[in-house]
Amino acid sequence: MVAVGVFPITDAAPEPLHIKNQWNTGLDAYFLVPPSLVGHGWTATITCDRAIDQFEIYGAIVTDINSGRNILVVQNDDVVTSGDTPPPPNRVVIVVRMMTENNIPQCNSEATAMFNGRTTSLPTSLPTMTVSETTQDFNYSEALSLSILFFDAQRSGVLPANNPIPWRNDSAGDDHGDNGEDLSGGWYNAGDHMKFNLPMASSAHLLSWGLERWKDAYQNAGQLEMMYDMLKWPLDYFLKCWHPQTQEYYAQVGKGKEDHRYWGRPEDMSKFRLIWRPAYKCTRNDTCSDVAGETAAALASGAIVFKDKDPRYSSDLLEAAESLYDFAKRNQGTYGVTSVQDVNGYYHSNSYKDELCTAAMELYKATNNFTYMQDAMSFFEPNSRSWAFSWDDKNVQCALMLYRVQGSPHYRVLVESFLRSYMPGGEVAQTPCGLAWRTAIGSLRYAANAALVALMAVDEKFGGEDIKIWALKQINYMLGDNKEKMSYQIGYGNKYPTKPYHRASSCPDPPSSPCGWDNINNPGPSPQILKGALVGGPDVNDNYAHNHVGCDFNAGFQSALAGLLHLQNHGLLPSPSDPTQSQQIKNCVH
Repeated sequence: MVAVGVFPITDAAPEPLHIKNQWNTGLDAYFLVPPSLVGHGWTATITCDRAIDQFEIYGAIVTDINSGRNILVVQNDDVVTSGDTPPPPNRVVIVVRMMTENNIPQCNSEATAMFNGRTTSLPTSLPTMTVSETTQDFNYSEALSLSILFFDAQRSGVLPANNPIPWRNDSAGDDHGDNGEDLSGGWYNAGDHMKFNLPMASSAHLLSWGLERWKDAYQNAGQLEMMYDMLKWPLDYFLKCWHPQTQEYYAQVGKGKEDHRYWGRPEDMSKFRLIWRPAYKCTRNDTCSDVAGETAAALASGAIVFKDKDPRYSSDLLEAAESLYDFAKRNQGTYGVTSVQDVNGYYHSNSYKDELCTAAMELYKATNNFTYMQDAMSFFEPNSRSWAFSWDDKNVQCALMLYRVQGSPHYRVLVESFLRSYMPGGEVAQTPCGLAWRTAIGSLRYAANAALVALMAVDEKFGGEDIKIWALKQINYMLGDNKEKMSYQIGYGNKYPTKPYHRASSCPDPPSSPCGWDNINNPGPSPQILKGALVGGPDVNDNYAHNHVGCDFNAGFQSALAGLLHLQNHGLLPSPSDPTQSQQIKNCVH
């Protein structure tokens, strides 16, 4: 615990440490910041005479910790957690717990003004939700298994003997780098045949994050082995993309405009060499920390989930993750600037610190190397308000990961603020049927990802029933609790989209029937059922509007399904619907 001591404040008289509670392994104490510093912004360095095992800070945020864990740097925090009683604005509460008895360190602190003018509004309470607004029962195990099949349908390369998609076969097996490097494998991005590594890595990361947290969901659904098999496909591909000896990372295969001019089977594209598929890489001279960082995060997260199943493979993933992270850390900047300029207009990244933050956190979890924790804290952007949780913005994910390890209320506040923005009364539009509708293209993607954040928050024991019910409503909407009374996941239930914007599934059975641009305009359903795909979704009035699909559409959705299954398995899922529909559901239907 933090020690008894005096905290001298710059330009002020020494301020004693006030002891509230003390025991043989720690104490609960606070120090006061002089009024002259409050309101202008301040920073304080806390120095102790020995390493601190565990600590909690209230009324400030931790911005740095040294490798010896005896020096902490904190700064003013003007936000408080809803539902808690905040300390006065000039009081910093410190709770430190030591692993051995009678080992309380002696500490002191020095605070200085920053005069940064930082102001943050106090959060409001989360909106009240009722279970009666959920009107149907859903089979989350079935939806989970279908989602795995969608990712299997997106496979590129030489397919395994147990390929579960009868209308898919080998394709793009000759994808290669500048010097003949094997770049086969991975997932096609969406309804096209591009391999964009940033959204692919983001998808793999979200999927492994959900598997790590809710493995029991896959076990009880009978899908664990299928999940491992599915997840290994992009991870194997990422290992091919990274060449530590030459410090080269391949971040994209295919040229956007060239690829999008072709409509047909991926198998025919490869067999008849119908389009040019160049590979784009980052070198030691390029900025590349967004896509390389996210790939390192996916590899490190993969190492965690494969550790017990395949220790040798896990070790290979971790080794690649660490060296790729070092590359990303040295080459700070976005990859569309100097190297992979073809990505601009498709998956151009707006930042890179969020990817480095999540990569560092996954590596910390995988190695317990505290240097990675320090990196994550340095890359985390505490004043960055996430517009969405997506392939391009993981700041709220990193806040969750930091909160899980540190327990700092500051990270909790940021997560709750994000969730409030998506819940009724927040800045995100709500459809009449209760979907959080962020934008027209891929509206369900953003709602599903926000639901995943909510379920991760529930797993951290904050937010309560309200956000649990809200997350349940978002996923249930996608499965059929909506104006159309249809599932937006293809193959789930009796009514679902039958003509997604997807080249391979629009083609009749090979090899007898040709496939081309005429197939997109053919009346009626697509010849192949793209089982498990989550389509883009409705407009703001709950009308089915967008039939695009993509790996990043499904990733957060599938992990949210795993979270709901976990709650269901432990008897923690909110009760199924009240037989009487709420007025909200009645209004949205009529």
